[in-house]
Amino acid sequence: MQKLLARYDLRIIALALIFTYVISIVGITLFIDEPIQDFSAFYTSSQMVWQGLSDQVYDLNAYVAHTKLLFPEGGSYAWFYPPTTLLAITPLALLPPFVCYLIMVFGQLVLFGVLVYRYFRKLNIVLFTLAGSALLLNAIYSQFGILWASFLLLALQALKQGEQTKAGFWLAMLSLKPHYAIMIPFALVAAKQWRCIAVTSVLIVSMALTSLLVFGVDTWTAFWDALTLTSATMQDPEAFFGFNPIEMTNVFSFAQLLGLPIWLRWTFQGMVVVICGYAVFHTWQQNNYNFAWKAALLALATIISMPWSFTYDMVLLNLWLAYLLVLFPQRQGLNQNNNHGQLIVLWLLPLIILTLSLQEWFPGGMSNILLLWPVWIMWQMRQSSALKSV
Repeated sequence: MQKLLARYDLRIIALALIFTYVISIVGITLFIDEPIQDFSAFYTSSQMVWQGLSDQVYDLNAYVAHTKLLFPEGGSYAWFYPPTTLLAITPLALLPPFVCYLIMVFGQLVLFGVLVYRYFRKLNIVLFTLAGSALLLNAIYSQFGILWASFLLLALQALKQGEQTKAGFWLAMLSLKPHYAIMIPFALVAAKQWRCIAVTSVLIVSMALTSLLVFGVDTWTAFWDALTLTSATMQDPEAFFGFNPIEMTNVFSFAQLLGLPIWLRWTFQGMVVVICGYAVFHTWQQNNYNFAWKAALLALATIISMPWSFTYDMVLLNLWLAYLLVLFPQRQGLNQNNNHGQLIVLWLLPLIILTLSLQEWFPGGMSNILLLWPVWIMWQMRQSSALKSV
């Protein structure tokens, strides 16, 4: 197998995967009767805001009723995000649903591709980053994960260039999806990025106050009251909205599949957050590490430590791979001839995890153990001289 792969330029395989993703996404958008379920949640919430019903977004019965009016054939979830996120997605309903859906899906892909090219430049890195299958899954599920990954990339590059104010702005935007920012405090405190912390904090508070002024106290009150439902859904997602824990990639859901009690699930999830947080803090505290290594670790630690995540959230794995390829370009590291097979599997890893999790013959949730493979890769690379700051 390795000899066969070595005969072909790995860039051709990456291009073939990217082409397959694009064709698949175009095919799905052309042949579906109405936008996919996750998009319906964002669009319904925006529509309700324009109808002056922002507080009812957090009323489950009212929310489901409005979703059914807009998307009769689609499923219905609850709206779990804070009013700051609700304010950010408000413009969506200014466009017809299908047009908005197309812009949302393809706009994110184009933005991410442009940013990857802008910051990494080298053809190999751009192609190998865009070949990751998490981009396909995120587009299929019509989620905003690619946008959040773009914000994180913008913030990381700003930090690399010493632009703490700009980094703070992008990190504040990332807070609209809070669990994507779970490792950020560890990195910023360790690196003593105090101005960035201040800017991020001020902007987050400003966004909260803006949403309070726009929506009023009732919407924030409704959000706090709905946290009970949010907590219950996290503890048993299948019972409330049919979220199958098998399809989730967080430690909490894996522990649930093992039949562990709620307190033990939270204990394991907390332990993972602490371990990942320590690894990020220790690495970002060191001045002799290359920034790309720090960024790669942050991206991977975020994936592993998220308390609520699906395979489409693994788009951060694309960033992880991009930064590793900065450290190990050309024929070194993952891009060596004898590592071609490994790199291809890494591209397909989110798709493999999802596919295995949906098979009845495969033990539920065990596919998530494959996430330890990127961890092992970083562990093997930890002594490389390429990690040293230049």
